Amino acid sequence: MVEHDDSRESPKTVRIEIFTTAEGDDEVRIRDVTHVRDLIRFAAELDDRERAVQEREEQAAAGLRAEAESVVDRAEPEPDDQDRAADLDELATRLQQRSTRDKKLVEAEERLRAGFKELEGREAELESRMAVAEADLELREDEIERREQSVESLERKLDAKETELGAYVARVQGELGRREPIY
Repeated sequence: MVEHDDSRESPKTVRIEIFTTAEGDDEVRIRDVTHVRDLIRFAAELDDRERAVQEREEQAAAGLRAEAESVVDRAEPEPDDQDRAADLDELATRLQQRSTRDKKLVEAEERLRAGFKELEGREAELESRMAVAEADLELREDEIERREQSVESLERKLDAKETELGAYVARVQGELGRREPIY
């Protein structure tokens, strides 16, 4: 049985841990922990429902037993055996209806539980995929930023080289202009 304490509600948390191997492989493992509070609450609700169904079954069985015993234990004779048989048939029918209804409730709860588990699995898979996609996006953004910085550095170097080349060309032209032409 899972106990649930609503007094200390904590926000939904997502913890993502990304691991890479030492060899630099592209293998990425992600551990995802989510919605612990909801899982505890759903487990507690399922336990409560199971107890309620069991109590209803016990109460219905006890009530029907008591009704059947009261009919059987009546001290006064029935004026007509057909009425007595009809009462017993009616009680048996009601008992069968309650039993059928309780079985349907149990089956419905089992279907809900199975659907809940399937939904949890889908949610975990989706969150895992989202975490991988976000991690991939972040890695790509970091790579783009690194490349932009590299391009800026190369542009600064190119500007410096152009300035240096311009100064060299001006100096060479100045020296050639000072020299007398040789014919």
